[in-house]
Amino acid sequence: MKLMEQRRQDKKEIDPIIQAMHCTRLGQNQQAIALLRDAYRQHSDGLQFLKAEPIYDPLRNDSRFEQLIAQLRF
Repeated sequence: MKLMEQRRQDKKEIDPIIQAMHCTRLGQNQQAIALLRDAYRQHSDGLQFLKAEPIYDPLRNDSRFEQLIAQLRF
C-alpha cells in the first residue's frame, strides 16, 4: 500500500490492474471487477495475465469476471 500512497502523493495515476489486485486480496470483489472493467477500457497491459494469475482465483466463479475473460477472447 505504500507504493499506492506514494503515487497518490506524486499525483501519478495508479494502474487499475494494480488496484484490482489489492481489492481482490482484501475481498472487495465488486470493486475489483469494476477496476478490471476500467483496465479493459484503458487497454491495460496487465490484462494478458488475467486468466492465469492466481490472485484472481476468488473472482473466477463470478459471471462478470467470466464475461470479461470472454471479451478478451482468451
